[in-house]
Amino acid sequence: MIQFNNVSVRLGRQNVVENVSFCVDRGEICVILGKNGSGKTTLLKAISSNAPYTGCIMADGRDISALGRRERAATIAFMAQNLPSPPVSVERLVSFGRRPYTGISGILSPEDKLITHQVLRQTGLEHISEKRVDRISGGEKRKAFFAMMLCRQSPYILADEPTANLDVIHAKSILEMLAERKAAGDGVITVLHDINQALEIADKILLMDSGHAVFFGSPRQFCEKNFPFSHFGMERLECTGSDGKKQFIYR
Repeated sequence: MIQFNNVSVRLGRQNVVENVSFCVDRGEICVILGKNGSGKTTLLKAISSNAPYTGCIMADGRDISALGRRERAATIAFMAQNLPSPPVSVERLVSFGRRPYTGISGILSPEDKLITHQVLRQTGLEHISEKRVDRISGGEKRKAFFAMMLCRQSPYILADEPTANLDVIHAKSILEMLAERKAAGDGVITVLHDINQALEIADKILLMDSGHAVFFGSPRQFCEKNFPFSHFGMERLECTGSDGKKQFIYR
């Protein structure tokens, strides 16, 4: 379980996140929602040690601030929203996920290579494994960085807007892989902007507003409290799924 206890982040003179508390179990997906500037990304950066914070963040009962860099990297894998385009092959990029285990040399063991190839297969990247990351499409690049995160085999996954600017097919693929990690027993915390995507995959939703957590609960509770409309101005539409059951979407 990852637990946040009164976590605050101050950048310069501004309190970007204030006294946020929530928890996510292994085998759960928590989606963080909120308008731009609400503190979503900063909260993820605090967990991944990319932003200083006060309060306490625990992973499986251990304070993450007490973990060494490699141990934290082996426990929590993080994928940022803004991704570079390094001039390395897709396979090489994905293999970087093994760095917490390779030691100073960075030399991949046979097991590291096997895991890298397995992840390339699982994510459907085998056919572009030899292409350079700076010469593939934006959707392929985001998928490659996602694969690098999976290659780490950490029990907790953090992803900041992993479906941003992706077409429907690539976005669906990312969401399916998040669901697969949940089924495998990993804990997932992800920032999304698409409320329908959030309602599709989330076990819990954390709603941020001006640095504060204004809601934490199930997708059903989120909808019952009418947050899609009150916070985002979205209407609820009723439709019928392919199985004949009534479903709701927001637009």
